[in-house]
Amino acid sequence: MPSNPDPYHTPAAKLQADLTDNTPMKHLPQISVWYVFALNILTLGLYYPYWLYTRSNIINQLVENKIPLNLMSTVLGLFLINLVFSFMSGTQPDNLDYQAASSLSTIIYSISTLFWAFAMRNRLHQLSQASKQSGFWISAILTILFQMLYLQYKINQYIDTHPSDTSLAT
Repeated sequence: MPSNPDPYHTPAAKLQADLTDNTPMKHLPQISVWYVFALNILTLGLYYPYWLYTRSNIINQLVENKIPLNLMSTVLGLFLINLVFSFMSGTQPDNLDYQAASSLSTIIYSISTLFWAFAMRNRLHQLSQASKQSGFWISAILTILFQMLYLQYKINQYIDTHPSDTSLAT
């Protein structure tokens, strides 16, 4: 029996997930690494900044030491600059200035995404309470080499090995 008999009463529904529980890793999406890889290929690299941004927003809701918004904005801006210079370099291949600008923006963007990936790595360690002895420790070298693919793999690994953490109470 509803508490309010008024049929025109607005339903009271929670539209946002409760992030105050003690199992924060369950809030990160579990997606196949192959699917993430395929999306990155199919979108010509556009999925990578999207993946970083969406996962960072979830992580920032779960930790006190947030990934800086300045870092995320800067990397996304560098991505757009790199996209423009790469496009210009492709449309005018004889223009060495565009090629140099494209190369420089690619290097700067790549380095800045590493900073972002390591910021995510550190926050994932906080969320999972990982130590070097635990099976969930995220390797720095593999983070450098595979970035989002490796981080998604480790998120999936944690969710798979902690099924009680991921059961949603209804």
